[in-house]
Amino acid sequence: MSMRLVSKTLMVVFAVAATGCGDDDVVPGGTDAGRDAGAAPTDSGPMACDACGVDAGPSDAGSTSDAGSGATITTVHPFDPSMFELPEGIVLTGGHALVGIAPTGNVVQVDADGTTTMFGNVPFVPMSSYALGLALDSMGRVYVGIGAVGAGAIPGIYRIPATGGTGVLFASDPMMQFPNGLDFDSTGNLYVADSNGHVFKISALGVVTNWSSDTALAAAATSPCGPRVTPFPIGANGIVVEATQVIVAHTDSAALLRIAINGDGTAGAVTPVVADCTNLLGIDGIGQEAPGSWLATMQGTNGIARVTMDGTVTVLHTGAPLDGPASVDIGMFGTSRQAVITNSAFVSVEMMMTAAPSLATLSPVM
Repeated sequence: MSMRLVSKTLMVVFAVAATGCGDDDVVPGGTDAGRDAGAAPTDSGPMACDACGVDAGPSDAGSTSDAGSGATITTVHPFDPSMFELPEGIVLTGGHALVGIAPTGNVVQVDADGTTTMFGNVPFVPMSSYALGLALDSMGRVYVGIGAVGAGAIPGIYRIPATGGTGVLFASDPMMQFPNGLDFDSTGNLYVADSNGHVFKISALGVVTNWSSDTALAAAATSPCGPRVTPFPIGANGIVVEATQVIVAHTDSAALLRIAINGDGTAGAVTPVVADCTNLLGIDGIGQEAPGSWLATMQGTNGIARVTMDGTVTVLHTGAPLDGPASVDIGMFGTSRQAVITNSAFVSVEMMMTAAPSLATLSPVM
């Protein structure tokens, strides 16, 4: 992956945001222009975001139904791109969502009614750091992948206490530069899909093993799907860890890959579940919906689809209100089981198009 291209893209994002992006260019996210998007929490627990660049109150939600699939997409909370609010990683816990804000390193809590509060943040260098995937361990601690795209950034996995607050570096490796997808196994090992073409396995003590560097995980020099939908090459991306296999989304190849877990815990062969340049174009995040069934978000189609182990792809929704859907988690949100999606709007902002970053839900799910 060209870090120069990533850095250039982030510079465009910050430049667009810094101009305030006129009302015709962005969808308002309910924040006040005077708020400091980079403000950090001042104590170890969640706090209202009156000074954190996010709206502390509930927001109006709108729903869109897809007649073909029967899926309903509901916007829970719109974010404000002019305040650097481009959501990326997500993890569900306790009926609410914890959402990472990519350009700032903040993690915010979003409730099912749209109420949003600051949860925590990690050490961050603006325009050089980029917050990526999130994961939650059995003790409720939050792990944030930080990618380095410029000088001064320290890439790796950062850990925020279960009570919130400021995170610290938990694990790193010289080859871990863009830790995009994070997921735990049942014994407490954290697996990290790095978009430079690696899957790392990190023990509970923070010991890093380069679990797989199969060439199938690397970013493609030339995308087999034609012109890229992302502004820079992206290989391994979203990840789901299961008992006998690890499932990885590969963005450049519009593919879902399977890595067998050998009996001794090492990585086995990498084989494709499916590659589909039409329906999985720009595949990004994945989440397990049921055994042998995953939901996947697509940057290239502004879509979400169900993929099953036999390679069947069922498109559930494309288009608004999805805008650059980045990550998806499935679980209890409020009082019902739903898929919850971060809409990063990253490409829209980078292309200076109308941007609608948000948190949205999809229902019903398996």
